[in-house]
Amino acid sequence: VFEVSKILYDDGKKQIFEIVMDGDGVNFDEYMVIKDVYDDIEENDDKETIETSRFAAATYFMLGPGIGASYGGNAGLRFQARTKGVVGFGLHAGGGYNAGAEVVGASAGIKFYPFKGFYLINTQFGIIGKEKYGKKDDVTYSKERILYGPSALTGVDWTFGDENNVGLNIAVGATYVMNTEYDNDIITAFDLGVFVKF
Repeated sequence: VFEVSKILYDDGKKQIFEIVMDGDGVNFDEYMVIKDVYDDIEENDDKETIETSRFAAATYFMLGPGIGASYGGNAGLRFQARTKGVVGFGLHAGGGYNAGAEVVGASAGIKFYPFKGFYLINTQFGIIGKEKYGKKDDVTYSKERILYGPSALTGVDWTFGDENNVGLNIAVGATYVMNTEYDNDIITAFDLGVFVKF
């Protein structure tokens, strides 16, 4: 098997024309092989094709510490997997400890990426914190309940340069508290963390 020629496309694909000799050594059969070029970029390939191919092959996993809704409600750790392509989806889960509420939190959700590391929406569900409440016959008494609910955030998973696998996660949005005893059932949500891609 030997390579005759190849074509690099803007969508990150490589078209290879190969000619294979059959067992008699006389007849030739020509066929094409289409594959990603991210792991097989030659030094003479142009920069635009290399960058497009890199993002087209952007399947990755990510792990890192941070604070916010995606990290279990406060300080915690998050794991994420992102699908291939400039446009894609990410699945994530996180857990952590909310020191103010003295509760262990957890969350999980899905992201939609319209372009590279920017996600238009991150919808997730998780433990938000804990509140004290209670009143009966004009006597205030203390009870505690774990708060939970869905969140919606917009943000970015941004790496420090094309060749760097270390990055920053920043997002803002809102959380709807499903089981609070008070009127503040919609609260501000945010994410701030660092991560390593692998």
